[in-house]
Amino acid sequence: MTELDGSRALVVGGAGFVGSNLVLALLEGGADGVVVVDNLLSAERANVPDDPRVSFVEGSIASDGILDELDVDGLDYVFHLATYHGNQSSIANPLEDSAAYAPHISL
Repeated sequence: MTELDGSRALVVGGAGFVGSNLVLALLEGGADGVVVVDNLLSAERANVPDDPRVSFVEGSIASDGILDELDVDGLDYVFHLATYHGNQSSIANPLEDSAAYAPHISL
């Protein structure tokens, strides 16, 4: 028995390379449910494991509409791995870039 047995997790950015491998590890560790949120701008839907314990929501976590869709009751873990490839936008406009990942935090 592990800490993950029977747990539920949210993985933001779960269709990317790191996120999809985390989803696999959570499932292998005994998680009962994993919710994946990804806007697929720098990821592929095919990376999300085809498993009945996984639910996929396409969209940006920065969208209030996506937040309203999520069933967050009973979540045991939240992993925020959303990011874009490269860092050009963060260099050119760091405040706007950061708003894509933490829209409800004022800098």
